[in-house]
Amino acid sequence: WLNNQKWTTLVVDGNHENFDHFDNFETVSFGNSEAGKIRDSIFHLKRGNIYDLNGYKCLTFGGADSIDKRSRIPGISWWPREIASFKETEHAIDTLIENNWHVDFVFTHTGPTTIIKELFKNDIFLKDPVSDFLDIILKKTIFRSCYFGHLHFEQRNIRNSNFSGDFNILFDEIIQIA
Repeated sequence: WLNNQKWTTLVVDGNHENFDHFDNFETVSFGNSEAGKIRDSIFHLKRGNIYDLNGYKCLTFGGADSIDKRSRIPGISWWPREIASFKETEHAIDTLIENNWHVDFVFTHTGPTTIIKELFKNDIFLKDPVSDFLDIILKKTIFRSCYFGHLHFEQRNIRNSNFSGDFNILFDEIIQIA
């Protein structure tokens, strides 16, 4: 159905993904970077890449830790690759350095630790290495907005003085960003 629409669908991986399946997609040139071609108009945007999307520089970094992984089956309903590898984090840093730590938009699955803690206030907070990594790089990166949806919250916008841009949490909303 998505492949037959008039738009191009872009996917940033999360947790609970079948990464064996994602790894088998053909790698193609897309938006001045590399992406996995899922269908003719559906692409998997890879971690640490900066894509040119309609003239905007967009950093993507998927993944997140699954709090329920103990109840899942490795290689069936849970994949260790939901957590970024050293190579993926190194690639993100190299790509940001090449772009002078400046992008227009950031698309991730989870948010940085600082923002997650702010959202949960006094509730239990579970450490996530992907969130910790995003916290480090996004405090240094100049960006307009970051979008993520891992928490399944209704649409929210958050500003935090530790970051240059704002954070937009989306779950099932569709919004225009530019």
